[in-house]
Formats: sequence, C-alpha cells, structure tokens
Amino acid sequence: MAPITWRGSVMAAALALAAAVGAPDARDPTRVGVYWWDAWWEGSPYIREPLTTAFAEREPLYGWRSDSPEAMDQALGLMASHGIDFIVFLWYERGAWRFDDSHPSDLMDTGLDLYLRTPNRHAVGFCLMWTQPVPADRLDAAVAEWLGCAADPDYTRIDGRPALFVYADVLDSTPGGDEALRDQITRVRAAAAKADLPGLYIVANHFSIGQADRFRALGFDAVSSYVNFGGQPGANPYSALVDSVRATWDSAPAGLPYIPNVTTGWDPRPRMGFMDTYDRWFEGRTPDALREYVAAALDWVATHPDRVPSSPLVTLYAWNELDEGGWLVPTRGEGPAMLEAVRDAVQACRWGTSAERRR
Repeated sequence: MAPITWRGSVMAAALALAAAVGAPDARDPTRVGVYWWDAWWEGSPYIREPLTTAFAEREPLYGWRSDSPEAMDQALGLMASHGIDFIVFLWYERGAWRFDDSHPSDLMDTGLDLYLRTPNRHAVGFCLMWTQPVPADRLDAAVAEWLGCAADPDYTRIDGRPALFVYADVLDSTPGGDEALRDQITRVRAAAAKADLPGLYIVANHFSIGQADRFRALGFDAVSSYVNFGGQPGANPYSALVDSVRATWDSAPAGLPYIPNVTTGWDPRPRMGFMDTYDRWFEGRTPDALREYVAAALDWVATHPDRVPSSPLVTLYAWNELDEGGWLVPTRGEGPAMLEAVRDAVQACRWGTSAERRR
C-alpha cells in the first residue's frame, strides 16, 4: 500500500489553526516541545522486522521514512495545528561513526537538516539535544554548529537564552568524567559569549533527576528527562507508566529548575533481541488517558511556579520513537488520535475549560 499523505495546503491550514490552538493564555504561557529521533531514512537498520511486521500498525501515515521535505512539511503542519510549539532534535556528531560502510552518523541529523530547509517552519520552533559524548579535540566544530542554530530566530529560548539539552550518555560517558564534562560546558558557554549570544540555557537530561548538586556543579541551569518509566519486567498497564512519571515530577529536587517530561509511551518490544537492555513495556494507551496525562503535566507546571523556569515548558517523548513505543505521529493503527489528545489537553490548558481556570 502506498503511504497515505496530506497534500496541498497542509502547512497553510496548520498555521491558521495554530493561531487559535497555539496561542497561550498570558496567565499560562507553558510551551510544549516534542523530541525528534532520526533513524527513519533509506537503509536504516531500525526499519526492520519485527517493527515492520508484528508491529506494522506503528507505521506513520506518511510511511516509515521521514527523510523527505514532504514528510517534514507534513509533520510541522500537524505539530503547529495540535499545540506543539517546538521540536528538540537529537543531535549526533557528524562524521563521528557509521552504522556500516554506507550509513554515516550524519543521517541521524536528517530531520534537523530538513527542518532548516523548510520555508514554512516558523510556527514550530526548535532546539538541540547533545546526544553523545564529543571528544574534546572535536568540540569546537560541534559547538560552531550548535551556535549557528542557536542564532536562528526560530530557536527555542528559556528565560531569554537559547536552550541546549544534554542527554544522559554525555553526562555519564564523557571520557575524563565530570571534570572533563565541566570543562566542556565551560567551553560551550565561552563560545556562546564570543558569538554575541545572551548565554545558553543548558539542561541536564537524565533518567535520575535527583542529582541536583552534581548537575549544578557541572554548570547546568536546569534538569529534565528524555524518558522515564517504572514498572516491572514484562507487560505493565499504561496507568503504571503514568503513575511512575507523575511521581518523578513530584520528586524533582529543589535547587535547580525542573522541566517535566511526559513519556507518552514505552513499548520497545520491536528492539528486544536487537538491544538487550529492554525488558518491560506498557500496554493500553488510549487518547483519553494521554489527554489527562498531558493535562496533568501542564497543571503541575502551573501549580509549581517556584520549581520551573520562569518561561516554563513541558517536553513530550516523542514524535517518532516508533520502535521504543513513544510516538505521537499519526499511524496506520491509531490515525491522529494521540496527537488530537495532546491538542485537546493543550487547548484546555491555554484557553481554559472552566471559570476556575480563567481566574
């Protein structure tokens, strides 16, 4: 079957809708971001069985591959019309490694490259997540690319500064440990100052958010997570995922601003046997459950103003983590139901559904 696509004025229609859905109430300016993981290109080792067979219902309506301008345009149109304000692109060092002789690491930045070349991208902002350690002697080249992006008018800022998320692999696996990482963070900040940027807002993205003292000593401005989940090995109900993530919000340590993450799903069974670290999954996600979950995150931000950045935001895992089980992109199995659930939660938060919220 040929991929189902949205044709014609997708982005134009989305921009009109975004004017209503995406305009936050001045009393609740929380922005919503979504992670974009980029392994959906021709020849990708991730487009494989059993994802494409036993889990074929996860295929996006525009097909497994998102490495085309048309797919990016469609994705941005859907985001803009469903309350998503910005994308956090997982950034991989270019030319650092290869999947095989023909697939360099640069392909993991395909989405970022397509976004930057999309003319009508301005309704959805973007920022970067430093995803893997960069050797000290190659850091300057990486930073030059980051700062070039940070100067873009559509780059997401937190408290007036361009945002840079830093993934757990960098935090835990940088050669030389914390001392070396602290030196790299210092170099990044110095380069931003030389580039006449108003500093950077650097976020530690870690599964264990309770390390506030460590993150502060390393020079971070805030803490968040890419993904969070509890549960037991094997199958778990979706409610267990929601409960464990909500408990994480409440356990966020004082001393550093916190950016809540909504892990919208976790079901990595397509990767089991491909990667051995996956041993649990969560079943039974519904649009109603997801809508209530996203609304709870937005409410948490609104009721904890002293624990979040002054320009607050929430991140969603993820747009397209299809084989790990965290996706919002419309699929053959669900259509746009999950994305519509996000839209409804965001719209209710921004515009209010009761006199109580409008006060």
